[in-house]
Amino acid sequence: MPSDRPTRLVVVGAAAGIGRWLSDHVLATMAWDHVTLVDASEQVHTVEHRFAGPVTRTQRIVDVAFDGSAAAVCLAVPITTLPAVTAELLPNLRSDAVVFHLANEQVRAGSFLRAQRADIALFGVHALFGLTAEQVAGQTFAVCPDADHPDCHRWLAEAIDGEGGLVNELTPEHHDKIMGVVQTAAHQSLLAFADVVGRSGFDLERDLWANRTPVFELLLGLASRVLAPGQEFTTASIQAADQDGRIATSFSEAVARLGETRQPQAVAALREPFPGTLFSRIQQAGGLAIAATQATRARVAQHRHAGELVAAQANDGARLHVGIVERATPTSFTLRNVLVGQPGRAALLTDAEAVANAKKLGIAGTPRSVELTLGKVRLLTASELETALDSWLATVTRGCKFLVPEGISGASARRVVEGVVHVTGVELVSEEVRLGQREVVVRFRARSDRDIDVIERAIQARIDEVFEWPDGVVLPVVVPVDRIGYLGPQGTFSEVAARQLARLLGAADTPRIEHADFPSLLAALEAGDVPIIVLPMTNSSSGLVDLAARTLASANPDVVAGGVVDVPVRIDAYTAAGTTFHPGADVYTHPQVLRQCSAFIAANHLVGHECTSTADACRLVIAQNAGVALAGAGMELELPLELHRASVANLAGALTRFLVLARTAAFGTPPRADVTTRSIWIIDGDLPPHRAARYDEVLRGPSGRSLVVSTRADRLTAGVGVRFVGTLPWSPRTPIVVVE
Repeated sequence: MPSDRPTRLVVVGAAAGIGRWLSDHVLATMAWDHVTLVDASEQVHTVEHRFAGPVTRTQRIVDVAFDGSAAAVCLAVPITTLPAVTAELLPNLRSDAVVFHLANEQVRAGSFLRAQRADIALFGVHALFGLTAEQVAGQTFAVCPDADHPDCHRWLAEAIDGEGGLVNELTPEHHDKIMGVVQTAAHQSLLAFADVVGRSGFDLERDLWANRTPVFELLLGLASRVLAPGQEFTTASIQAADQDGRIATSFSEAVARLGETRQPQAVAALREPFPGTLFSRIQQAGGLAIAATQATRARVAQHRHAGELVAAQANDGARLHVGIVERATPTSFTLRNVLVGQPGRAALLTDAEAVANAKKLGIAGTPRSVELTLGKVRLLTASELETALDSWLATVTRGCKFLVPEGISGASARRVVEGVVHVTGVELVSEEVRLGQREVVVRFRARSDRDIDVIERAIQARIDEVFEWPDGVVLPVVVPVDRIGYLGPQGTFSEVAARQLARLLGAADTPRIEHADFPSLLAALEAGDVPIIVLPMTNSSSGLVDLAARTLASANPDVVAGGVVDVPVRIDAYTAAGTTFHPGADVYTHPQVLRQCSAFIAANHLVGHECTSTADACRLVIAQNAGVALAGAGMELELPLELHRASVANLAGALTRFLVLARTAAFGTPPRADVTTRSIWIIDGDLPPHRAARYDEVLRGPSGRSLVVSTRADRLTAGVGVRFVGTLPWSPRTPIVVVE
């Protein structure tokens, strides 16, 4: 018999038991020219998909066909049926075939087979573990080689070793003698223990199980494994292996000696046959076994004490329960199950946000208490729970809009969104370039137990982090700046702009002076009360800030712009703490914000009211304890407000560009080589024609007033209805080419 492995495989008894286990975990990992699976059960089809290549299945031995290739035949049938099975199969095998059986009685099985076919290679394999083992790694296989063909088993031993299994080689005779102690004696002791417990006269659950010790629990658990339904034949065959009664006699003698163990020295004498190191390893194994049997109960108790969410899955994997442990007994626990629905369309009703998501998805159900038996479920780890919920829970979707620099593609922005925590999928809906910025609209998905508002804000924060916008750019300031004026009150976007200007000027701690309105802000600059101010002029969503442009147009001509500051503007909707949002309510904010959030206001039929600032709107809603305030992100962290909805602006993440204004003498001369320098005018009415080519931006306000930004300093001439604002850096923007 050659030592290389066969190329064809036949498994007799492939649908269940050790034949199914070996096929799934070892034989299916190998390459075969052809596989034949034989069993009387229709469940053979559940095995065949494991194998690569051609597979046939049959219920009759006589239908097994062989060609000229060497075959390996696995006999995974009860030892009592071996003679009948081999009588039909073995005569059809070629002399170079290899037969191996999986019987626990190696000598007896080998004798049956040799009696019918003495010329073929034959070896035995005994799996020394239960069928609940989930993998080969760490499991032990006893292999009994063929004395006449000593290498015929090598291919299978190498396959087991390659999967991490352990192979012990021994003769059939030695194997059977060892199994007489390892299997037969162990089973007899467990059966006798189960018999004593069952006939004790006590209530098994209320008395014995409820007051069990770790040793009792472990022994009864092992006994239940021996007595498990479907194990009757295996257990009986293991006992039948004691044909000469040697093990039974040994037990009788041991029982007779039990009376002597009432003295400590007698107990110590029973330990003498065990070497010290081996006894220590046995103790460790026993400790691990006891810990394993108590682990589920201990985890249940811990979760109940902590009030944590726990997940339990039926041993067959069919049902998942997630919730809070309400009650625990020695044998079961009651879970307040908050998982409702079927796999892929379920919801986890843990909080108001999750309940709201479930209603939107049409998922019905309410949390209910369910009693689970400890031995019939497995507690999932935190990572296992997350994986299970990914497949069980339905998903919710939301659209999200944000700005990125024009040079960033929508696909690149989508990939950034995909990396945000709890986002499970992203679709790019649209992208549009406008004024040097790219408006990107995506639709993202998240599990139904997630707070979709929190995820949306995380997306915007991540976009800001990855695609950071510059704070602004300012010409050299040649006068001392000890104060910076802005439109108050504190907390407005104007104050943010003043803070950014202080950083641009290299003095972040410069005091910031608030003013009540635009006229008083400009008047303070003209009077010398403040040397420099910031004035909002354009917004990437709503265009020109008309009121600021009108005020600047009438200001002293000596007031000019020498730079810009860009502030990201995100508007959220807030209600006073303890109040709720309802359509048709009054909404308060700055006039510019009303235009920026027009879609949200119209969709909810809100009645708009203008305020001097978004911060003032928040304070008004708090004072009235009613209405809705539209203001910047994070106001609920500073004031007694509740966030109703994040990012309600027509364009999430819009930018407001502030002009940096001072007296003409405050700014240095603009560098001529700077390609980003633009000349800016405010005009009333239509833009006058100009025949020279130039790059223009024209931003028109609702009153008809416009801001003109041009690459040519002679684009316009100051006069009636035309106010020169200044020549300053105006970057980044994509200019509009106009040729007349």
